[in-house]
Amino acid sequence: MVAGIVCIPLHRQDKTSCAPSKHENTADLSLRQYVIGPENCLLKDLPTHILHGDRIGFPLLLHGPSGTGKTVLLHSLLNRWAAEDHSRHLVCCTGKDFARFSSNRLGADAMPWSTESAAGLNFSQTNNRLPGQIQSNTSINQELLLFVDNLEELKGRSVAQRYLCLVLDHLDSIQGRFVATSRRPPSDLSLEPNLQSRLAAGLVLAVQQPKVKSRAVLLAKIAASRQLTLTPPVASQLADCLPVGFTQLRNAVMKLEQQIAPSTNITQPDVDLYLDSLSIPSSLRQLAQLVCQHCMISMKELKSKSRQKCYVRARSFFIFFARTAVHATYVDIATFLGGRNETTVSHAFKKCCIKLNEDTDWSWSIQQLQRQLSAR
Repeated sequence: MVAGIVCIPLHRQDKTSCAPSKHENTADLSLRQYVIGPENCLLKDLPTHILHGDRIGFPLLLHGPSGTGKTVLLHSLLNRWAAEDHSRHLVCCTGKDFARFSSNRLGADAMPWSTESAAGLNFSQTNNRLPGQIQSNTSINQELLLFVDNLEELKGRSVAQRYLCLVLDHLDSIQGRFVATSRRPPSDLSLEPNLQSRLAAGLVLAVQQPKVKSRAVLLAKIAASRQLTLTPPVASQLADCLPVGFTQLRNAVMKLEQQIAPSTNITQPDVDLYLDSLSIPSSLRQLAQLVCQHCMISMKELKSKSRQKCYVRARSFFIFFARTAVHATYVDIATFLGGRNETTVSHAFKKCCIKLNEDTDWSWSIQQLQRQLSAR
């Protein structure tokens, strides 16, 4: 094992106790370990904290960029927590689900669910009904944990935020626990002060994108899970040239597997040949075609000087993926888009990153394009 790398075994998810997630396809992969490098060293104590810790440090919030595996890791640990004791009840939902169900509940006399009915239920499966009501005589021996994924989806939903404050207070009174994920820390989520203070009072951990050494270990483990041989030096070279996301690393190994078949040994020349196939101009053309198809515009319109909203939006998507997926320089992107100014391209990329966290329509389009890129 590489120095400073820790691997947390991933418990196979029990889909009856946790709400479906966009990360579920990742959780079902044959790779059953979460790799933690020095950049995320604080996460190595997370299993002990969740599985065997007391209530100190709750609420617990993991925040970081999409694709870092926050949800996969927490789903695994929380399902292990619930499986170890049948008196423990786990309820999972997304921020959007919580907001929908709380819209007509604020002001009701009862809290959202009872510990007797919470086991195996989630918001997305209850047809606009919260699972029961907490009774005032609930036994403190029945542990309840609420997991909210994508907490940033509560932004601008004041009713849901106030309702979550009530839920957090009630969980505290019955010695329950609250765990959540978000792309940004509580202070940057534009939440109401009362909710921000409750979240900040718990344990807030940042999840960073894996660096080269962590990506190299991930690549080796992905290869091993597919019965392929990938030596550390070759894995390091490949990791240094690939995007940071787990999905991109997995797809690279799968394409290498196809390239070397029927052999199972990935060598340095194999990696060189694969990386050559990812040349910037070729990758940018393929990416541009995908974006044009998604946004229903032509290549000429994408490269045009027009400031129409639909064209600007498409260019922003193209620039975002050109930087994050293809790793093209601002000069490469500016040249491809007809000789634009490098500063203009840089500004468009930064603006897209901001809108990705603030605009649900942009976020949805980015996710759709990401799926199409991953499928290639």
